[in-house]
Amino acid sequence: MVYYDLCYSQRSFLHNHLLKSINGKLAAEIITETINIANAIRACRLSTPHGAYVLWEKTLDAFEILGMNVGFLRTRLKRLLSLSFRTKQALIRKSKEAKLEQARAKDKVITLESKYWKWKERMVSADAKIEALKEVAERRELFFQEEAVAPWG
Repeated sequence: MVYYDLCYSQRSFLHNHLLKSINGKLAAEIITETINIANAIRACRLSTPHGAYVLWEKTLDAFEILGMNVGFLRTRLKRLLSLSFRTKQALIRKSKEAKLEQARAKDKVITLESKYWKWKERMVSADAKIEALKEVAERRELFFQEEAVAPWG
């Protein structure tokens, strides 16, 4: 069914121009491998190793030399290889940038945490001073009240 779909997409049998000297068994193997490569191309992902693309490309080159109409597969393969390369390069670059930004942010967080604890310490110290001053103020208020209500004499 896949081979039929491939032939239909090209409006001719892909094997029409195979060399006449190729025996039927080899022709069948070429067709089978063409189907396998077409399926692999359809199933490939960004994570597909570069070596797989190279192997498919070399195989399709050889099939084309033998007369198999696989130029459209080679075109798709080259486009995917180019997209894969550009995408991977962009992802690597953006990943490096993000890691650099992450490191800067981490340094900033460490700096800010240090400042936070320093200011937190100052705040605790100021709170303690305020409490001490409240106690002093309360004692002074008591002393003041004692003087205010003291006998006149």
